[in-house]
Amino acid sequence: MTQRAMTCRRLIAGTLFIMFSWMIAAPGYSAQPPSSSREQLGTKASVALNINKIYELNELNETYVIDGYLVTSWQDDGLVERIESGAVAPDVYENSAIDNLIAGGLRIPAIEFINVVGNRSVANRQVVIGEDGKVLYNERFQATFSTPMDFRKFPFDNQILTVQLESFSYDKTRFEFVDPKVYPELVNMDMLAEWNIVDKQVFISDQDYSHLSEDGSKTEFSRYNLNFTLERKCDYYVWNFMLPLILIITSSWCVFWVDDFLTNISIAFTLMLTVVAFTFQATSLLPRLPYTTFMGMLTILGYLSIFASMVVIVAAELFERKSEDFDKAKLMRSARVFYPICIICIILFQIRIFDL
Repeated sequence: MTQRAMTCRRLIAGTLFIMFSWMIAAPGYSAQPPSSSREQLGTKASVALNINKIYELNELNETYVIDGYLVTSWQDDGLVERIESGAVAPDVYENSAIDNLIAGGLRIPAIEFINVVGNRSVANRQVVIGEDGKVLYNERFQATFSTPMDFRKFPFDNQILTVQLESFSYDKTRFEFVDPKVYPELVNMDMLAEWNIVDKQVFISDQDYSHLSEDGSKTEFSRYNLNFTLERKCDYYVWNFMLPLILIITSSWCVFWVDDFLTNISIAFTLMLTVVAFTFQATSLLPRLPYTTFMGMLTILGYLSIFASMVVIVAAELFERKSEDFDKAKLMRSARVFYPICIICIILFQIRIFDL
């Protein structure tokens, strides 16, 4: 290699070194991605729901309607540069103006309610952009939600009404909910006169959607969860259903004090038809369930108690006709004692089984 060629190479290397050093020292240069890129890879958004009212709780369809406000806020550091350059003005934007912001490049993640039935109705939307790059999104919504309900203890049951929401497009590594809140402390329950709110929980969880990745790897989305625990006001059912049903069951006891056989049979059949009528009324209040409720067990007990009294009086009549030594009066006296004891024990057993 000639001396001239070596000199040229040293000159080129020195020039490149000076240019590279100047780029590193230049203002605004960083070996890291722009702040907006870093922010997009790990946005943490506070989220809150303000519940105006809960109404139209449909136990047959297991649905309920919620009217409220969704509020999320996050820091977008990359937005500061656009504000300083005049591309975006810090201001309050509403409805269609928000679409123009999104078209201009402002990132506003789409938030979806997971357990909503149909589409949610959004009356108004608002975006507030601060000079420091903070973005606040607010919307007034109304939607029908659905959640599985457990009626085993009906009418002494509690139900949990759930609201779940998460980002539609961004997983947890790009958009994560933090600092979950719910307002107000006392939710308007005037339209749900049959229920009381006894507990309220709000928390963040991770939901895995591995099917979204090509290789099936774990893909988690951040989810906001709000649970309302409702306690049914059981007074109406106690006085209008359970008390009459217990009186009917007790009435079947009276056949052991009546000597006339035909009268006893007539009483038993009349009580049986009355229980059937109660069954139709009780089943109309609930969806078709794969299990038996406490009210249903009481109804079954009504059938069994009336049927048992019919068996006793028919058997006593037959034995009396076939055997002169049979003491029907003694059997009736024994039934007057053991029959109510058995009914009470069965009811107490049911209460323990259903953990009431």
